[in-house]
Amino acid sequence: INRFENRQSEISEGRTDSTTYIVKWVNECTYILTPTKQTFKIYPSLPKNATLTINIIETSDSSYIQTSTSNFYDLTLTSEVIRLKE
Repeated sequence: INRFENRQSEISEGRTDSTTYIVKWVNECTYILTPTKQTFKIYPSLPKNATLTINIIETSDSSYIQTSTSNFYDLTLTSEVIRLKE
């Protein structure tokens, strides 16, 4: 994951193409990702109103724990994001 201002790009494990999202912070622990046109080209089955909501539930000096939900799939994922470089 690379985040710069209001854009985020990421490459999923096992893939070579990058998906990009618009980032909208709701508060200091929650943000919403909206797929860009590039991401819809990679995943054409995504609903046109797709959003992912990320809640940061715990932080440390080099990582944070987050929960991720979406408005198109009934699943909550919990994962750790580790900072590799600034």
